[in-house]
Amino acid sequence: MNNDCCFCSEYLHTSDSQYYVELGKKIGFKSRILLETKHWYAIPTLGCFSVGYILLVCKHHYQSLSTLSSELYNDMLHLKSLVEARIYLKLGQKCIAFEHGSSSASHSGAKSVDHVHLHILPFSEEVWPYISSKFDLNEFIAFPDYNKLFSTWEKYKPNTYLLFQDLNGIIYYKTNVCTFPSQFFRKCLASYVGTKRWNWREDYCEKNIVDTIKLFQ
Repeated sequence: MNNDCCFCSEYLHTSDSQYYVELGKKIGFKSRILLETKHWYAIPTLGCFSVGYILLVCKHHYQSLSTLSSELYNDMLHLKSLVEARIYLKLGQKCIAFEHGSSSASHSGAKSVDHVHLHILPFSEEVWPYISSKFDLNEFIAFPDYNKLFSTWEKYKPNTYLLFQDLNGIIYYKTNVCTFPSQFFRKCLASYVGTKRWNWREDYCEKNIVDTIKLFQ
C-alpha cells in the first residue's frame, strides 16, 4: 500500500479519503465500493459521464495490469465478469474496457493516477470503429482476449501502453504512448456519447455516481 495514493487511502481509510471528503459526505455514501474479490474492488468512477461507468481497482499498489502476477490478473478478470454480469442484468448492455498503463513510476506517461485501475463502461454497440475514425489511433494491434495480452507481458513489459477492449472482446493495444494526453479515451468516449464532461477533475457527475451505486444495491 502507498499512503500517498488516493486509491490506497480510500480503501484503508475511508473517512479521510479524497472521495469521502470531496463527494461521499455530500451524496450520502461513505464507501463507493460496489463489489470486491480477494485482491480487487469495483467503484463508480469520479467523472461518471455514463451510468454504469466503473473502475476496477487493485487492493495492492501496482502501476498497471502489465505489472501484475497471474493470480492478481486472474482475480481482476473474475471481478470484471461479476461487474459486467450485473450491468447486463440491470441495463441490458455489454461493456467496453480501457487502460492507460505503464510499467514503472518513472514511465507513468499520461496516467491520471499511478495505481492500476481498469475502466469499464456499458455500451449498446461497438465503439472502436467510431473513435478510430475520429481520433489518431493508427498502429494499434489487436489481441483476441486478455490471456493473449498477459502472455505478451510475461515476455516484455512496455514502458507505457494503451489498451481498449470493444464489445466484441477484441483488445486494441499500442505501446510507447507517452505523447497521448491524460484521459485520452475518456475524451474519445465523451465525444461518442455527445457530452463535454470528460474531465473527472472538473466534473464528478454526482447523479450518475449515485445511480451507478444503486445498480449494485
